[in-house]
Amino acid sequence: MDLQEFIKNTLIGIKNGVHDANLEFAKQEGKVLGKDFSALFVIEAAGDKDQGRISFDIAVTVNQESKKSGGGGLKISVVSLGAEIGDVKAQEHISRIKFKIASHLFQG
Repeated sequence: MDLQEFIKNTLIGIKNGVHDANLEFAKQEGKVLGKDFSALFVIEAAGDKDQGRISFDIAVTVNQESKKSGGGGLKISVVSLGAEIGDVKAQEHISRIKFKIASHLFQG
């Protein structure tokens, strides 16, 4: 999975997970979320310091391959996938990326 896809899937998963948890709590109480049951968990807007921020600490691998059959190149990914069997020369470098994403106010 590449970095862009990982970040997108993580953020979608967080939002959907918060929403699903609220739905489940309402269901357990025999109520309907937004009608007779308020959300217990919300994603808050970014404020002071780390409030409302989602932190990422990702190990990223950069693979550079050269194949005799051609088609090598540079690949950046969140996880390292195995190389094909064959005559492949590969170099792998691992870096860490730390960043935070601020959310806008919305309820999950």
